[in-house]
Amino acid sequence: MVAGLGVLATVVAGLLLESLGLSWPWLLLVLLVLVVCIVIITWAVRSAALSWDEIESRFVGLSHRDIEPEREAGRVRAEHIRQPDGTWCWELDGGTADVRREAERLCSIAGQYLTRSRKVALSPRTQRVPDDLSRWLYFLMDIGEGENNKAIRIDSAGTSSSPSGEVVTIYPYSIQNLVQASRNGCLECLRFEQGGAA
Repeated sequence: MVAGLGVLATVVAGLLLESLGLSWPWLLLVLLVLVVCIVIITWAVRSAALSWDEIESRFVGLSHRDIEPEREAGRVRAEHIRQPDGTWCWELDGGTADVRREAERLCSIAGQYLTRSRKVALSPRTQRVPDDLSRWLYFLMDIGEGENNKAIRIDSAGTSSSPSGEVVTIYPYSIQNLVQASRNGCLECLRFEQGGAA
């Protein structure tokens, strides 16, 4: 259908340019602009077709791959870490590399979708976040899906000893089971959009 519209638009543009006495380079430029517009419209329609149900369903599929076998990495988790330059960012850890990449991609989609949803209430901090992944992770923290260790200052991670004597790093913000937390976040957004209470 898109190809048919492109051909029709090209023919119409060619006839219009010919009637105006313009040359073929102009036709090629118009054709390029039309193709770019069609691609943008197609992408926008596909993106707009996403719903919280569909995003949650993708997290459900990912949860079947984010299992805790005998490996030490555990499930995919997100931790708020301080960079050497003093800035803070979210880092995903655990799981396998492909599951982490997929979790990051889905979280970014959810974070982008948050900006389109008019009924989901966002905290001022979450509204100000420029990137989609961080926006989603802060939103999960806002709705209580992560751990906010208030005993640890935001400018430093803390350490603790496990019962076995192993030193464990504790982060100010962390989401221990990111896939499940994201599923819960999608369901929370769905409740907001259906007019339910948070």
